[in-house]
Amino acid sequence: MLTGGRRNPAYSGYYYEPTVLVDVNHSMDIMREETFGPVLPIQVVRDEEEALRLANDTRFGLNANVWTRDRHKGKQIANQLNSGSVVVDDCMVSYAITESPFGGVKESGIGRVNGEIGLKSYCHLQSVALGRFATKREFFWYPYNAKKLRLVRRLVDFLYRSRFGKLLGN
Repeated sequence: MLTGGRRNPAYSGYYYEPTVLVDVNHSMDIMREETFGPVLPIQVVRDEEEALRLANDTRFGLNANVWTRDRHKGKQIANQLNSGSVVVDDCMVSYAITESPFGGVKESGIGRVNGEIGLKSYCHLQSVALGRFATKREFFWYPYNAKKLRLVRRLVDFLYRSRFGKLLGN
């Protein structure tokens, strides 16, 4: 641990000091569970490929950060992370004041807040289908009889065997 790791003695209650942890690995709970606290675990990885594999190897996906000197590379890495949102080279972006939708994936939530998609998440969709004709009964519904059968055969012949049907491409 580099710093923190205890309740802040200056405050009563559950105020935990910002904590930086080193020498962590992917098997530790701190790397596999959501903390929602001021904790920064640092794990040394072999390369970018391993970093992406480990970052995506979780059942959570609320938010991610990418830190790099190359902004273009940061965006490429961000696009490969399975997370509801990714911030590149910043940690103080406030979703409450932006139009950017915010929400998680996997077990970190469903849906979004903010922006047009967030507003639409408060809507309930309803499909309404209206009958084509205002009849008491559809023509093709049961009961069937010989007259209906003759009419259907004539309609099929007209649509599929006549010159008109061939003009339609049937």
